[in-house]
Amino acid sequence: MKYPAFIVVALVLLATVVTGREREPAPEPVRASYAPALEIAPLARERRETEVEDIFSVPPVVLPAIPKAEPAPAPTTPPLPFSYLGRMKKGERTTLYLLRNQDMLIVEEGATLDGAYRVERISDTTAHFVYLPLGTAQTLAIPPVP
Repeated sequence: MKYPAFIVVALVLLATVVTGREREPAPEPVRASYAPALEIAPLARERRETEVEDIFSVPPVVLPAIPKAEPAPAPTTPPLPFSYLGRMKKGERTTLYLLRNQDMLIVEEGATLDGAYRVERISDTTAHFVYLPLGTAQTLAIPPVP
């Protein structure tokens, strides 16, 4: 029978703790039944007859006239980069020995040099070249045989 007394004591203690923490309910706010009428007439604006300046407008920008570019000059044929060293003639076939930047070149008619020059014809006094990018003819003087 110890237990029923213990339960009663626990309930009494619990009741004292809970009753000490109760609060009174908060009063409800009182609502005013009188609201003054809002006058809208002072808030209205009259329209002006004059136009209002737009402060965000951008003034027109006048760009200076761009001068017309002159057409590029026509490409010109560079001077022949070869100098004559010697020749060898065997029957109707002539072989030329040319020098270009410390390199010796051995050429005959119809040969293409550096993809830019073609040997068209070799005579006793001149070697005729064609500069391939422009199709222009150039000649290299060959000294006569003594």
